[in-house]
Amino acid sequence: MKQTHKIAINYVTAMIAQRAGEQQVSEAFANLGSDNSIFGLAEPIEGAYTELVQELLGPLLFEWLMWWMYETDCGTQNMGFTIDGVEYDPTKLTLQEFLEVVDQ
Repeated sequence: MKQTHKIAINYVTAMIAQRAGEQQVSEAFANLGSDNSIFGLAEPIEGAYTELVQELLGPLLFEWLMWWMYETDCGTQNMGFTIDGVEYDPTKLTLQEFLEVVDQ
């Protein structure tokens, strides 16, 4: 496995865990009352981490990773794409397989 792919997978795993944790904290605060909420608890750290990952992956691979995370909802939505005349369905690819396809 390429080092950049390992970095990308670790980044996605961390972002998914971070968002899940933030969601749980937000729900707990919401249960205390409608005026309680939490916004951007880890935003400074997340922003710095994202900048570092972008630098390590390079702009093209990072853009593909962001597309996979947000447009396909981490590979759960079929936003098919074509590379060199071959059509791909991200819902049928693991993240590792997706990275191998887009980073040739």
